[in-house]
Amino acid sequence: MINGAIPLYPKRWTRHPTRQFYYATRREMLCKGPLGVRDQAMLPERSTNNITQQGDGRNPALVTILLDGYRYDYLEKAKELDLTGFGAILDNGVKADYLIPTYPTESYPNYYSLMTGLYCESHGMIGNYMYDEIHNTSFLIGTNPEQNASYFWDDGDPLWITAKRQGLKSVMHYWPGCEVEIRGLRPDYCAPYNGVPNKTMMEIAIDRTVEELSNGVAYAGIYYEASDKKGHIYGPDSPVILNVTREVDDLLLQLHNKLEDNNLIDSTNIMIFSDHGMVAIDPLQRVLNVSVNMENIERSFKSSIYSQIWPKENMTSKVYDELIALKDTLGHFNVYLKADLPERWHLKNHYRVAPIVLLPDEGYIIQLPDAKVNTNLGGHGYDNNVRDMRATFIISGPGVKKKSTHKAISAVELYQLMCHILNIDASPHNGTWANVKGMLTQASGAHTFLFCNTMTLTMIIWTTMEFLYHYL
Repeated sequence: MINGAIPLYPKRWTRHPTRQFYYATRREMLCKGPLGVRDQAMLPERSTNNITQQGDGRNPALVTILLDGYRYDYLEKAKELDLTGFGAILDNGVKADYLIPTYPTESYPNYYSLMTGLYCESHGMIGNYMYDEIHNTSFLIGTNPEQNASYFWDDGDPLWITAKRQGLKSVMHYWPGCEVEIRGLRPDYCAPYNGVPNKTMMEIAIDRTVEELSNGVAYAGIYYEASDKKGHIYGPDSPVILNVTREVDDLLLQLHNKLEDNNLIDSTNIMIFSDHGMVAIDPLQRVLNVSVNMENIERSFKSSIYSQIWPKENMTSKVYDELIALKDTLGHFNVYLKADLPERWHLKNHYRVAPIVLLPDEGYIIQLPDAKVNTNLGGHGYDNNVRDMRATFIISGPGVKKKSTHKAISAVELYQLMCHILNIDASPHNGTWANVKGMLTQASGAHTFLFCNTMTLTMIIWTTMEFLYHYL
């Protein structure tokens, strides 16, 4: 994908409809979003996936289960357990080797990349804590009402909003953001997140999900947080994580059995995925006391792993130089100016990204002055190339290969697959269909072939318009 802002069309072309179509098509093909609703109206209509109905006449439905912080190898670590629920899903589906989270490897950025197919610089959810300079407000998870302001969310088009716009019903349980009005829409039902959902709450969510699927709901999302919470407190190598896997397995078995009891198992796709992994940390031995002079700093979000700093006016160079000196002394962390953030992170091109970002090496934590002391034994937010930041992905259902494995995929690939399953048009995204189509049976792949041919035709039109633009 090509990065950087892509103009919709030059001002001198604004009244020429053919040239407007050229630039709208060009921007979608390059997929550097986000496109607004006004822009999307200018795009050529996409072909549908034409997923066939099941024998009972139902269109395939989709249930997504987000296991927060469930590392890619947690299931392998529990292989000695009798995991009937996971087994039922895996027998009818595909497990990826791992899922690569977007950077930063925090929760909200990846919640949104998973559900929009966009990198963070495109959907704008650039951290669990954010400052919006345009609105002069902060996004502080769990502590301020401003986090539900639409402007923090409107840069992306999450699946439940894409589905709603195209006439499909959705129900969400405890899913962060489901209570927010996004691009003027909300899901049909949202049980908002109000703290870590316990097992009883999860069982209620599964019962309601199956009930709503029976009533014609197309998409249901369920959020599970205990895997992240306990990974932080006890560390990813604790026996407590095995108990988490047992609990998830019980919930999956409950879902599978209820789908069978209601004759929905053959018309329901299930996706299980996580937002990031978890690194074991020692909060006593690997602490970097980055004692920068806070008098020169306007604001900061003092995460012990992904730290963001806004220097006072005309102080950026001074603060940066001081941090570089501390880095040379302490080692084990990097200091980035916004413009120097690695391209592969797809992060630096959004206005909410701080002028200076700090990132420690794997297993180390940063202690800024006056910041809360980190006592956790597990953490995330490290470079998404770190092995233990890898997440989990499993899919099962009609049209999906059985008892199969797949190469690693990126978090931005899932949205297009969800839209394909629901037979709806995806909004512009950063995914690549070739990276996921191998999970589907040959019959399902045929619909992708139609889509690819349509895109090939669009490329021909695009090239012709490029010629006309330069030579007419």
